[in-house]
Order: sequence, then structure tokens, then C-alpha cells
Amino acid sequence: MIVDERNLQLPEQQDGRELRAYVAEVERNQSNIVWEDAHKNAARVDGLLWKGSEDAPMVQRVGIAIFALFFMLIGLGVINLGREQGILLCYVIGGWSILLAAWLIRNALRGIWKKRS
Repeated sequence: MIVDERNLQLPEQQDGRELRAYVAEVERNQSNIVWEDAHKNAARVDGLLWKGSEDAPMVQRVGIAIFALFFMLIGLGVINLGREQGILLCYVIGGWSILLAAWLIRNALRGIWKKRS
């Protein structure tokens, strides 16, 4: 949301500290609407997904683990379908999905023990 400067409801000013805090809060709330900020954040998420990160917050690690569990379930379901139908391609696709899930779980757990030490 972009703030229109003409319609700002500014807090009462004593010596300008509240105004500076208010402006800083508005800038923090709008920090991701600029392409460079969104691109920087997307690069961090990509790095966490594919390379792992030692400084990722726990909520991101849990989200990636849940995302990986979906790939694991899809892989097991496709392999089960291949076993019932006798289709070799289902084994390949299911195996790929399980390997991707293992990679994501590995990256979600990477650096978690170093951070606690």
C-alpha cells in the first residue's frame, strides 16, 4: 500500500521522534513493494530451498519440511499406482518426487544444529 502524503494522519509531535518512528514504520510496511526488495527476498528463499541456509528462521524450515512431505506423499502414491498398474514410468516419477523431498528436508535441516550451539 502506497501512502499518499497529503492524507497522512501524523501523530502529535513533541520533538520529532514520534514522526521519525512513524515514517520508519511506514517504510518497513512498504519495504517489499519495490522490485529490488522482492527480488532479494525471492533469492533468499531460492537459496534456502536449493542450497540450504544456516540463518533461516524456524518457521521457514518447518514450511519447507511440510512442502517436502507433500512431495513424499505424492511420490509414494505414484509408486503405489505404478506397482498396481505395472507402469515403469510411475516408478521413475515417484522416485524423482521422493528424491526431491529428501533434498528439501536436508536443506530445511541444514545448519539447524550449528545455530543452537
